[in-house]
Amino acid sequence: LFASFSVVPEANGVVPETDVVVLIGFSSGTVVRSVQDLGAPVFLRVTAPLGFVFASPCIEESDIVLSCTGFGRVAVLRTADPVFSASGELRLMVRNAASTPFDNVWALEAFADTNETDVRLATAPAQRSTVAGYDIRELILTQIGGNPLVGASAYVHVWFRATKFLGTGGSVELHAPPGFVLGCLPAVRFVKLPIGECTTTEDRDQLHVTFTTRTPDSQVLPNVVYQYAVSVRNPQVVTGDYEWGLVLRDSRQEIADQNLNVNGYVLTTMPFYAHDLLPTSTLAEVVNFVRMRLTFREEIPPGVVGYVQVLAPSTTQLLCSQFRDVTEGGREDAALPLLVPETPTERAIDCPSQNRMILYLARTLPIPAATYDFQLPVLNPSAAASNDLWVISVWEPPLQIVGQEILNTSISQ
Repeated sequence: LFASFSVVPEANGVVPETDVVVLIGFSSGTVVRSVQDLGAPVFLRVTAPLGFVFASPCIEESDIVLSCTGFGRVAVLRTADPVFSASGELRLMVRNAASTPFDNVWALEAFADTNETDVRLATAPAQRSTVAGYDIRELILTQIGGNPLVGASAYVHVWFRATKFLGTGGSVELHAPPGFVLGCLPAVRFVKLPIGECTTTEDRDQLHVTFTTRTPDSQVLPNVVYQYAVSVRNPQVVTGDYEWGLVLRDSRQEIADQNLNVNGYVLTTMPFYAHDLLPTSTLAEVVNFVRMRLTFREEIPPGVVGYVQVLAPSTTQLLCSQFRDVTEGGREDAALPLLVPETPTERAIDCPSQNRMILYLARTLPIPAATYDFQLPVLNPSAAASNDLWVISVWEPPLQIVGQEILNTSISQ
């Protein structure tokens, strides 16, 4: 037996049919060496449960192992020393099974006096240990959005589909990347999240915001979509770390589920933000004139922004032909400078899908620093989309995003 043997997936590495890195920790219980050829290498064989598939090559850089070859659920590793008595950690690349295998056991074996071809089927290991594998499961589906302007103080919007039940005393914990400052003040927007207590905790220079349920009817249910928003102050400079984390804890404050690799919004120096999304009607299946404001804090030179994109929730239908710019009562000289079509194929406003609208901007005119008021006619859906978010973004030609704002219709309602 090996003195110790463990199998641990990387962070969030339990998702079905996903390429992940598995950490194989071990300590050799005895010395293994070749008898027939003193210079021959010792081989290790890692056998995963049915459904797992090792990459080939299947190891990241290691001082213990020279090579790793994947043969389906079997990985054959050639050690760097003809006398093997090492301990350490190996990082093997593997694709997860589609579900937790019935016989969820991993095996680690050491072989001498053999070669890479024969070790796949060898039956007499010098050392062998087994360990229970990890469960395969879906993570919390999470989306993060907000005003991406560096240094901006705004709201960060969180959308997630819960995977576990949280009763009274359970909590939802939001982790921000370094440099972002979260807070419970001036207000918390419990859009589709049971109202609870908001507290902040500092941990390793990161501020966590936690919502704790206190009443019997304030429960988080599995397979239900929740949304909320909290105050955030963005870093003063563009950073490279935009991974957020969401942790669900039960009433004993033990982790029920977590996702610590949620892609957030990318910071930008583009001085724009969208705000004041106001409907004229929230009735189902009626025409609704949504008012939205888009503010540019500084004048944008010609050619920097190619178009503005409005992406409504998937169940909302935008009525493209009735769009109006009502800035300063509809004055043409105050409106956002849109493209003047020069050919039959060009257009200033386009709706390539029912919930997507594109406003093409003039190529030779600057965008003055101002707040622009839009009236967007939409056909309200029969029911709100599970991901009830509006995304307003500005793009530079041809298709590179330079700023994005995510709003929530329920906040305005």
